[in-house]
Amino acid sequence: MRNTELPIPHDKSVGVAFALTFFFGPFGLFYISAWMAIAALAISLVVFVVTFGSGLTLTWLAIMILGCIMADRRHRDYQAWVQQRLRTSDGTSLPGTSPLRPAPEAHARPRHHPVWPTMPQRRPFAGGPARWHPDPTGRFELRWWNGDTWTPHVMNGDYCTMDPFWKR
Repeated sequence: MRNTELPIPHDKSVGVAFALTFFFGPFGLFYISAWMAIAALAISLVVFVVTFGSGLTLTWLAIMILGCIMADRRHRDYQAWVQQRLRTSDGTSLPGTSPLRPAPEAHARPRHHPVWPTMPQRRPFAGGPARWHPDPTGRFELRWWNGDTWTPHVMNGDYCTMDPFWKR
């Protein structure tokens, strides 16, 4: 069963964004976004020509700040996407997670904690070869079966990642 949802947002690290923009300036923005890096390169070139190079320090600092802000925004988008995927059918979150927003009737419902979805540990397949199969949890399109057990390696479309809330 294929999901018709949007693909997984790409997770970005603020630390990596800071390091790349600190050492490589506008070229470090390619980690976040190609169009943003190209725009920063163009602006840096204009500032270099207009100020005879003296304005590059401020431009470099602005690029570092912009890179960190955009990486943080991408990371928060990714975390929100994961939290949304982990919501149960009754609107509550799985244990160990915080809900994005309370369910509308949350005050009228008794509080309980749903159980983690159980992962089939030794579910055989025809022939049992290691390959991608539909994710038995339903949180992703595909999950890697190593021939013996399910792994935390998951895929949506062409984007591969690790299931951050994987629990055996």
